[in-house]
Amino acid sequence: MGRTQSVARPQANIVRNGETRRLHGALDALDQGQGQIVELVGEPGIGKTRLLADMLGEAHRRGLAVFHTRCTEFEQNIPYQVFAHLLAARPMTDRLLRLPADDRNLIGKVVTRPQTGCAESERPAAWHRYRLSFSMRTLLGGLTEKVVLVIEDFHWADAESVELIDYLVRRPVDGPLLIMIVHRPRQASPRLRSTLAHGIELGSVTRIELGPLSLEQSARLLGMPREEPRLAELHLASQGVPLYLSALAADGHDLRGGLPAGDPPAHLSGLLLGEITALDARESFVAAAAAVLGEHCVMDALIEVAEIGSADVEKAVDALIARDVLRPVNSGAGFTFRHPIMRWVVYANADLTWRLCAHRKALQALARRGATAAEQAVHVERSIARAEALDLDILTSAAEDALLTDPGRASHWLEVALRAFPEGRMEPRKRIELLLLRTRTLGLAGRLSESRDLLHQVLRAVGDDHRDLRASTVAFCAVIECLLGHFAEARALLAGELDAILTCDDPPAEAATLLIEHGIIGAFDGQMPSCDQVKAAVRLARRHGDRVAEAGALVLDGLCDAFNSAPQARASLAVGSEYIDRLSDAELATHPEYLGLLGWAETLAGLFQDSQRHFARGMDIARKFGRSYMLPAMLLGLGNVHRHTGHLADARRTAVEARELAEGFNADHLSGLALALESLAMAEGTGEGVSETAVRLAEQAFFILRSRDFFWSMAGAIAVAAAAWYDGGPRRSMMLLLDAGGGADLPRIPPFQRVQALTLILAASLAVGEPLPKCADLAEEEAAGLDLPSPRAYARVARAMMLKHEGRCADAAKAYQEAADLFSEAGMIHAQSRALLLAAHDLVESGPRQELRSNLVLARELARRCGADRAAQAAAQLLRSLDTGAAETAPHADLSVLTEREREIAGIAGTGLRTREIAAELSLSPRTVDVHLTRIYRKLSISSRAALARLMAESG
Repeated sequence: MGRTQSVARPQANIVRNGETRRLHGALDALDQGQGQIVELVGEPGIGKTRLLADMLGEAHRRGLAVFHTRCTEFEQNIPYQVFAHLLAARPMTDRLLRLPADDRNLIGKVVTRPQTGCAESERPAAWHRYRLSFSMRTLLGGLTEKVVLVIEDFHWADAESVELIDYLVRRPVDGPLLIMIVHRPRQASPRLRSTLAHGIELGSVTRIELGPLSLEQSARLLGMPREEPRLAELHLASQGVPLYLSALAADGHDLRGGLPAGDPPAHLSGLLLGEITALDARESFVAAAAAVLGEHCVMDALIEVAEIGSADVEKAVDALIARDVLRPVNSGAGFTFRHPIMRWVVYANADLTWRLCAHRKALQALARRGATAAEQAVHVERSIARAEALDLDILTSAAEDALLTDPGRASHWLEVALRAFPEGRMEPRKRIELLLLRTRTLGLAGRLSESRDLLHQVLRAVGDDHRDLRASTVAFCAVIECLLGHFAEARALLAGELDAILTCDDPPAEAATLLIEHGIIGAFDGQMPSCDQVKAAVRLARRHGDRVAEAGALVLDGLCDAFNSAPQARASLAVGSEYIDRLSDAELATHPEYLGLLGWAETLAGLFQDSQRHFARGMDIARKFGRSYMLPAMLLGLGNVHRHTGHLADARRTAVEARELAEGFNADHLSGLALALESLAMAEGTGEGVSETAVRLAEQAFFILRSRDFFWSMAGAIAVAAAAWYDGGPRRSMMLLLDAGGGADLPRIPPFQRVQALTLILAASLAVGEPLPKCADLAEEEAAGLDLPSPRAYARVARAMMLKHEGRCADAAKAYQEAADLFSEAGMIHAQSRALLLAAHDLVESGPRQELRSNLVLARELARRCGADRAAQAAAQLLRSLDTGAAETAPHADLSVLTEREREIAGIAGTGLRTREIAAELSLSPRTVDVHLTRIYRKLSISSRAALARLMAESG
């Protein structure tokens, strides 16, 4: 007997919680004496059995009587056998004896023939079947025991079994009987589907339909984290079918390209072979032909490949659809397997020799129908043992078509072609061109190291008789080496080739390109090309009428001037920009790096609007023409422009995108630069609480970049210094910059960055009480020779800080105001807002109130526009102080308002230590330290850790 009702709780390892609750709810109703019919429906492998196992386990735990069986294709009258088991219970036998004799005899004929039912001569007529159903319903209505009856695979049930269920649906049993009808909807008879659908309308049937698992459910089933990359691959390959999902996960196949070409896992084959072996010879041939043809096939192609006659193919297709091996698509014009794994198993179990011939037949059929090269290439690869001359063209075309959309696939087609047509079977130049095309596909697929290795292999094979191919190969190889951070190798490669070319009386056109690439790589590794080299590139490009090379050489000339902060930099860049803008996207697609080169040069010259336009165009061309390996450098350039112009959120977003791409290409130095950029944008734009994150990112950048022999490796140190400054660590900031720059004059820092670095060092030295006034003098000297507003602005900031240190607040405010005007001229709104805020601090005591208020309002609005929360909050706080007549003055040194613990923490914080370091020294939690710091700021009327450091330095 069933036990008392209990509310069932789905187990933690159950994936389908909603469906489990509904089944447990049916058991709850049965506990209360209420019977019902539940239809559990779903595709093969979708998890019906797993769900039933949980429900039956729960039924046993409740003490319910459970009868569980299944129908098969060859044993279809199972439902009667189950009812016979029910009749064997003593209460049922007593009721059977009370039935009329004719009814007892009728039931007995069914029960005594459990495998085949009644003999044909004894099979009940229509009224007999009705009487049988009525008698069984009468018997079942007398149930005293709570019974769960589960019949799986009811789609195989015979007509009489379906008729019995139809009777019970229309005249439900009034007793504690739960009937579970489990079936596959596509294989169920129309009568069964109609019966159950009618039962749902009547309310006598409850339908539970299982669909594919979601990605979240798949993660729970496999015990994988949601962000695990392999989870997405498994979910896609299995299409969310739990049975296939678990088998693929256990097997460990590489599924990045979809289902692999090898044999399926033995477990999967075992699960599906029962269905496959049940097919007759005609159906097997057609199923195998469909598997050869691919994901979709049409009737004409099936007839050609199967070669068993159109009538037989049509009959076989009908049978395969009835068995749910194939399914019609495109309104019946084509067919597909019910699941890719079913196709995989059918294909793997077809005869190998037959498959080779079938693929050749499929190739011919597809070619006649004008199929794409990619569709044909599949069959070429699967029958490559019988490769023909035309196959090379098919594979090459498929690779070219897939170059932009799926470079990994394009690389695969080329690998197949090169393996199938080795040296001797292919014209040498054609082979070199295919190898070069494969290097591009590898680069696009993020496999830069493999691309570089193959390029060196090509270089060893290309002789003087293919000089044009050799020059383009050297140029491309140098770019890949540069992207990998191998600048010395790239320069050596180009220099060696140039030595061979430039000794000629009449250097070829390719010499100009090589000179430009050598100059570009040198420029980005701190070794600017000579004027003679740039002029030679311009001269050669013009002599050979190479418009693209001429534009690249002129841009390189502008970069040299901008790097050295020459007064004519903007004029030089204007010439290069004019030439670049005349070229079409198709022309620049051969060398998109010229656009990146121009964008970086314009950034150095403070031409931010122009540089943003050229970086954006460069990214468009890289994406459109398959040069995605150039994207990280382009994104870094664009993000740097965003940071300079104060669009800090855009700078962070772009930096993250650049880093993700660089990591995919294994370009560590670009990844480090992206981390540095992300840190700088975060430190400049967010509050103190996030500055620790900025420091962490900067330290990661510093660790990556310092291990590289790379001119720009100092970017990591600069990022750490800037982040440390914002996080209240001025001493660390100062020491890092002095070390990275090679001393107080910062000789290792490029001229275009030197003035800003000197300004940051000066600010840090003042904060720690060790002023370096020489920094202000050096900053002004460096800026004096530059016809650029941004270095002059930073020089004015440096001078303003020294004036403030000397107590000349009015003069300091004037210098800050001049700096703000210069930042505005350069388009650097974030730096402008900070300069205005600093000017306002110095105007608080003696400056005109209206000027002070105007500065603060403008500083606040500019800071809000560029997402600089820190500066916006500081400006708003000063404005509130003005409105209440209690404007914040310069920080005072009256520490008597602090408690003993607060003075201790303030003193340590003033040395530049961060929260977690202070906490470690005093054996406190970081949270406690932050609470004390907040109170310290409020008592001393300051708003930042940097202000606290200055105050502590001034107080001694």
